[in-house]
Amino acid sequence: MPRNDPMRDGIWSETPSIGTDFEDMLFEDIDTGDLLWLQATRGDANQVYRKIDDYTALNIKANTIMEIPARRKIYQKT
Repeated sequence: MPRNDPMRDGIWSETPSIGTDFEDMLFEDIDTGDLLWLQATRGDANQVYRKIDDYTALNIKANTIMEIPARRKIYQKT
């Protein structure tokens, strides 16, 4: 009877690689009130924003408003 050995049967090679938590979108395509990031990297340098209207977003940490072009690529966590 064959022995079931998950370390040698190749199951680990079929798992997807770890990717990014971010999905790229355009600023105009997200809803008002949604959270967004300007970069697809983790860390304190990548601040989180909340969309206020079609051209502005609020930096949650610094509590400052930033103008963002409607066609700019932004990132949302999935």
